[in-house]
Amino acid sequence: MKDLTREPGPEFECVGEWRDSLGDFRGALVIPEVSDGRILMQMRDDVPGIAMPGKWGLFGGGVDPGEGPYEAVVRELHEEIGVLRPVEEFKPAYAVLTGAPRWGLLYVFHLKLDIASEDINVLEGGGFALATRRQIEKLDLIWYIRDVLNVFWNK
Repeated sequence: MKDLTREPGPEFECVGEWRDSLGDFRGALVIPEVSDGRILMQMRDDVPGIAMPGKWGLFGGGVDPGEGPYEAVVRELHEEIGVLRPVEEFKPAYAVLTGAPRWGLLYVFHLKLDIASEDINVLEGGGFALATRRQIEKLDLIWYIRDVLNVFWNK
């Protein structure tokens, strides 16, 4: 797989404002979309040191040393909700820069996910919502996640 730990490749549409510095952090997130179009969202928990506690975002996390964003998104979804899908099912979608306190680049993937709410087992985070666009628009979202979802919905 192509190493994307430095800059996003052409398969990722850049969203939002970009700076000369991409920061030190690299992360991989997923937009899990179920068959009726709802999106699986994560509420950020309030453990010490976590960025954006209490806000809504997407499942995912940091790219570990020695792994790329593709491997990271597969691992993170498995760690956070116990769902393991082959890497080929994750479609590269967007790249977005985070803000303070942890400046960095996030790779966002899209995943068609066939799952019922009763089968979701949140292992990390403060909770989840399987929500429509209208419901998500009312959530207290992390600002760069709102930017990504606005592009996603307007594709």
